[in-house]
Amino acid sequence: MIRELVDQQQALSEKKRLMKKMLFKILNKINKLVLPRYSHKDPSKLSKLQQAVVAYRYYTLIRALD
Repeated sequence: MIRELVDQQQALSEKKRLMKKMLFKILNKINKLVLPRYSHKDPSKLSKLQQAVVAYRYYTLIRALD
């Protein structure tokens, strides 16, 4: 009985993790289409807004790859 509950909880946890990963993959694809790329610029010369965009893109990319 307890083992079945633990197995169900683990299955739900795995499903939640996969759904979260799928969400970040979709979000990353949207980011690639919509947000500008700053890879060819010197990061120290970017404005605060541009740095925030780079940080957001990095955050979503890392979450999509986990």
